[in-house]
Amino acid sequence: MKKVAAFVVLLLTGLRIAADDPGYGWLGALDRVLPMENLWFRHIVAAAVLAGALVAYFSYISRARLKPRIRFDRARLLALLSSGRSRTASLGVMALWVLLLSLLLLTVTGVFLFLGVAGTALSLH
Repeated sequence: MKKVAAFVVLLLTGLRIAADDPGYGWLGALDRVLPMENLWFRHIVAAAVLAGALVAYFSYISRARLKPRIRFDRARLLALLSSGRSRTASLGVMALWVLLLSLLLLTVTGVFLFLGVAGTALSLH
């Protein structure tokens, strides 16, 4: 539950921070629901919670020897072409990896931004 709350806080504070950019004028429509105070603090705390959850998840998968369960290999790729439960399971694993890689990218670029190394990290974040 904490992971979901951290994700929601990150999303809302991130949208509020992005709303300051003139290129994202459409975010003005969300002005009433986006948080106003302590944005950076809330964003960084929620990012730390989510990063900790990612580390804990990868540690759990490794120590419980569940890597084959989430491995996206040739069999899972071929299962995408079939129908039924194998396709659904394969889509689930693919969605998991898209989510995990996205969160990892956001975490790394967020650390770069925090350290003042913006550049390409800003557009990726």
